[in-house]
Amino acid sequence: MIIRKIRSFIITQLSIGILCVCLSACGSGSSYDKGELDNVGIFRFEKVLFDTPVGQLQSALRNTGYKGHLINIYPNDPQYMEQVAGFTQDEVIREAYEYVKAEFGDLEWLEHDLKKALDKLHSMDDELRITKVSTFISGQFDYETRVWADDDEVLIALDSYVLPKMAKYGYFGNPMYLVNLCKKEYLLADCIGRVARNLVLMPKTNEPQLLDIMIMEGKAIYLVDKSLPNVADTIKLRYSSPQLDWMKKNEQNVWAYLLQEQLLFQTDNGKYHNLTDEAPCTNAFGKESAPRCAAYIGWRIVESYMENTRSSVKELMQETDSQKILRESGYKAR
Repeated sequence: MIIRKIRSFIITQLSIGILCVCLSACGSGSSYDKGELDNVGIFRFEKVLFDTPVGQLQSALRNTGYKGHLINIYPNDPQYMEQVAGFTQDEVIREAYEYVKAEFGDLEWLEHDLKKALDKLHSMDDELRITKVSTFISGQFDYETRVWADDDEVLIALDSYVLPKMAKYGYFGNPMYLVNLCKKEYLLADCIGRVARNLVLMPKTNEPQLLDIMIMEGKAIYLVDKSLPNVADTIKLRYSSPQLDWMKKNEQNVWAYLLQEQLLFQTDNGKYHNLTDEAPCTNAFGKESAPRCAAYIGWRIVESYMENTRSSVKELMQETDSQKILRESGYKAR
């Protein structure tokens, strides 16, 4: 009952615009200003909402200084203010905020590490122009919406990263294989992964093939790997150590399976989704296998392509012909 009540409340609250989701691939616009990123600080929207007395919320929201556009703020709208006030007083949401304060009271480490990683990304692809990072409480406790990004802003739902502490609420219906990925140590890589995916262009088709999805994910993982060289592969790939070991040992078997089942050029998601979806394992290979096997193979193909062609990252991002990338990669499963 509590979970249903919160879900209903959040749907209503989001519908009036606290969160404006406007994700898109990088398009035209002003060039990235590296100097602006040097001075970026993380805007803590959740602190504005939850540390301000209800009677002062309207004034606080009028003077946030927020300059992004992924969060809509309408302090002059009475309905909006009523919903915001109710949201900040919900006992479960406030409990989540207490966990967020305990876990993420200081985000200087994230500012520092994000700046370094984004500078590396910019040195590889000058289409990147992220200059704003903001945090908030979403109330959704949802793995898929833990990080958003658009052309110049990253938005982090910090409550998703305290989901493992919400056991008494049944983790809000999330299975444990997702709950275990909603931990602090994944936050930096998740942010860079979301930014990287915004840089990747898909082929202009309404029916992408599995190979297209593999190459898209492979490009994103490649960017995360290059911009976070000191982060463990288990974190970057969201694998446990046994899963990563399994994937390394079974790369040839997975590749052979994709070829044998003629899946590379398959456009029917129903025939390959277990190779791409987040899951505890890949059904075709048993309970001990790693999930997202196709993405791992895509990463290896992209690595081979970059080694063989000596292409720049920007050239890689602009190349949308997945078959060409596979062909010129000379990929051989290890």
